[in-house]
Amino acid sequence: MNQKSLNGIWNLKWSDAERGKLMYFANCDFWPDSSFYATVPGEVHTDLIAQGIIEEPQNGRNCLSCRWVEEMYWSYRKEFQLPEEIDLSRDKVYIHFEMLDYKAIIYINGHKAGEHQNAFLPCHLLISDFLQYGNNTVTVVVESGLYEASKHSVNDLAFTSQDLWKSNERLHKRVWLRKPQYSFGWDWSPRLLNVGITGNVSLEWCRDVLVKQVSMNTEVQSDGNGILTVKWITEGLSEDCREKHVDVYPHGVPYHLRNQQTHTEQKGMYGKAEIQVSGVPGSFVYDVEIMRGESAIEVKAHIPQPKLWWCVGYGEPHLYTVTASLTVNGCLLSCDTKEVGFRTLQINQSPTKHGKQFVVELNGVPVFAKGANWVPADIIYSRITPEKYDMLISRALELHFNFFRVWGGGLYETEEFYKQCDKNGIMVWQEFAFACGAYPAYDAGFLDNVKSEVRYQIRRLASHPSLVMWCGNNEQEWHTWDQAQGVMYPDYALYHMVIPRILREEGDNRYYQPSSPLSPDYLFPNYDFCGDQHPWQVGFENEDFRDYRKMHCTFPNEGGFLGSTSRSSIESALNGNNTMYSFEWQIHDNSVEARQPYSIGDHQVKEWMGIDVSNCTLEQYIYISGFLQGEALKEYIQNFRWRKYDSASAVFWMYNDCWPTPRSWTVVDCDGNRNPSFYPVKRAFSPCTCAVIQKDQKFLIYGINDKLESINVRLLYGVSRFDGTNVLEKQKEMMIPANSSMLLAEISAEGFQQTTEFAYCILQDEQQQIISQSRLILPMYRNIKLKKPSIKITVKDGKAIFVSDCFVMGVCLDLDGIERLGDNFFDLFPGQPYTIPWTKSEKPIVLYTANDYLA
Repeated sequence: MNQKSLNGIWNLKWSDAERGKLMYFANCDFWPDSSFYATVPGEVHTDLIAQGIIEEPQNGRNCLSCRWVEEMYWSYRKEFQLPEEIDLSRDKVYIHFEMLDYKAIIYINGHKAGEHQNAFLPCHLLISDFLQYGNNTVTVVVESGLYEASKHSVNDLAFTSQDLWKSNERLHKRVWLRKPQYSFGWDWSPRLLNVGITGNVSLEWCRDVLVKQVSMNTEVQSDGNGILTVKWITEGLSEDCREKHVDVYPHGVPYHLRNQQTHTEQKGMYGKAEIQVSGVPGSFVYDVEIMRGESAIEVKAHIPQPKLWWCVGYGEPHLYTVTASLTVNGCLLSCDTKEVGFRTLQINQSPTKHGKQFVVELNGVPVFAKGANWVPADIIYSRITPEKYDMLISRALELHFNFFRVWGGGLYETEEFYKQCDKNGIMVWQEFAFACGAYPAYDAGFLDNVKSEVRYQIRRLASHPSLVMWCGNNEQEWHTWDQAQGVMYPDYALYHMVIPRILREEGDNRYYQPSSPLSPDYLFPNYDFCGDQHPWQVGFENEDFRDYRKMHCTFPNEGGFLGSTSRSSIESALNGNNTMYSFEWQIHDNSVEARQPYSIGDHQVKEWMGIDVSNCTLEQYIYISGFLQGEALKEYIQNFRWRKYDSASAVFWMYNDCWPTPRSWTVVDCDGNRNPSFYPVKRAFSPCTCAVIQKDQKFLIYGINDKLESINVRLLYGVSRFDGTNVLEKQKEMMIPANSSMLLAEISAEGFQQTTEFAYCILQDEQQQIISQSRLILPMYRNIKLKKPSIKITVKDGKAIFVSDCFVMGVCLDLDGIERLGDNFFDLFPGQPYTIPWTKSEKPIVLYTANDYLA
């Protein structure tokens, strides 16, 4: 395939159908001087920002003042010279758009070449008949999807039309539009519909064979040998290509036709496929035949005993570089290089007393999934850079993540995202792009569009070993479980039949489930004892995160708690108006508050701390709200980790943000700054940790070890008063087995004074350095009385050492989250030195502690 890039500067013109008629835009002689310029690939908002027409929509109230952008038609125009080597009498010439968002009409030299409406599927158009030698013009008229959706109805679609909380569904009708659904507005994101030529554009030409897509799959056989499957999707254009044989009698030729002569076509077009694999000597060469029309050429290479790909913490994420080329008549048609990994992955769903397990087994080894939900990293997704992906993945590694759930309301994530996960050993659950809505799969045009999208994305992502499982959608099954009105289950067959069939046809053997959450055996989708769960029993109306201690979920992968973001994120959201509850605050605040007549974020502060947020400064609010979110997420993670492998994950909602917010579900803000809850989550996900739980009249001490070797620890545990007085103190030397959770000790809870005492445990290594510490406080914090602390801090040998005379909760050293610290928002146990890395000569400054508010 020969290519000429059409990226670069294009002309850009707008129309509201009154000012500027669409019919004129295709006319090459009509292009007013009033046009803007556009950078392709790009997006209209970013072009208008660059030219001073609108301001950055992430800041202040700008997302409202630029809403007109999504309500316009936009016309892109570019002149180009036809390459001299193209022979229009023989060559087939195409224009290829990697991503168009959204509804687009493409004109070549004033002639309509085609239409496209799917941001998840490239647009590939044959344009030979419209081209001329020398100068040519391409015009793309595109709109955000609002005009396209306006001709459809959602009135009868179940739970889209009935949910008054989301009544704006009737306005934008997002379920009809195949583009990222979060851009229509979610509780954590604004409505900002992207529009434009958001991917690369190229002119492509060939003569005999068009290579449409190349995919690579791997598998590991029971004997440890690997199979690499390479598939080229081709279209034979030449008369020399033989017609594809269609077996009209797959179960045998009828008796009365068996003696008839059949004509055998001798002509054909033949070539060679060659595969080279790094670290494997020689190359694999195959004779292949190109068929007329679209078909697949598939070859398999046997790789003896390949090194396996492992997730972080379990081994090396080994990758092989594969170069696959396709040659016909001595002409190189395609040469693709991808990195692949060999690994096995199964979901162990063995029966249990109450249901079934749901354990990820990588290369035969059970893995506890630690991570969070990933959403697009910007409200304008075309401007997410490789550097931003790199930064966000590095933050996840700081947190000891080994797992992302890519939520279905966002993107099929980019190659850059998956390359980062491949090389860093982070497993990915990728959902098809459907979330919280009833999609009109009964419409033939919509369904055909989705089928093409699904097939393309499966092929595109096939090579990535980090992609360990597919899921049909987010929460469709759960939300429609008791649905009794409207068009019931309009897309049920899409997730239960269409998508899994396409996966099988494409040879993708990854685990697939139709929806999340989902329970097998037709049980309630969010049932605790099988399948996966979204444990939202805490986080909305119920803000008592102690209830996490009661949950028995087998694979929790979406549950969370609101909290403040970093100070820098909040200041960016407010755009200089640093006033709580200002208009800017309300625009950027989490819209989940529409669910009840009070602010969840404010109410949980009052419930837990007894503090009226209206009496706080902005900085005090950031500390208190962030402290509580960290406490909640710690409880969530700790509860499921000590139950390992009865629970096999602790995946929370959510990891990152798409724009600046005063409070969110996240631990990393839109700029990658660490929110206050970041460090409590980091400690909770530490490879070796401990937990104190209460059962009946006992305190049970658990040690959790995610490493693949056992560890020797010194365990300190007991009961202490908040004022620093020891009630009970014990210690013992222990060994925690590899990849396990183990009951280490227990003590009686009789006589425990919960308003003045706490149970605790500390794990130390052989040098008596703290590996992990944990404590159990039974009442809500407003019901306990802490002491004003006296904290002694010394700096020595690259470390800061903190010692307090009493229990100190939530020691805060920083609210900005820009600088990587050894720790933050940590506790001090009475008389117990707590050490963190510290490279500065000056001592750290304690900004806040929870004791400041609870003394």
